[in-house]
Amino acid sequence: MKCECPIGKKKCDGLRKMSIKEKEVLKAHYEGKEHSKSEKIKMINNICKSKIAIDTSSKMITLHKKIFGK
Repeated sequence: MKCECPIGKKKCDGLRKMSIKEKEVLKAHYEGKEHSKSEKIKMINNICKSKIAIDTSSKMITLHKKIFGK
């Protein structure tokens, strides 16, 4: 997946929008678990920077372990 920056934008930040499936998987990942808002924001930023879709629970768990080490 590539970023969706407008063509006229001078500088691309390399981020892309999350897909509906990624949003659902992220919501399910945190459902019933205690977490801080900053932790969830960090996950969203890493998902948007990722070149591959994080659209399964196993990919979400792997990304979480990569970022937070737990």
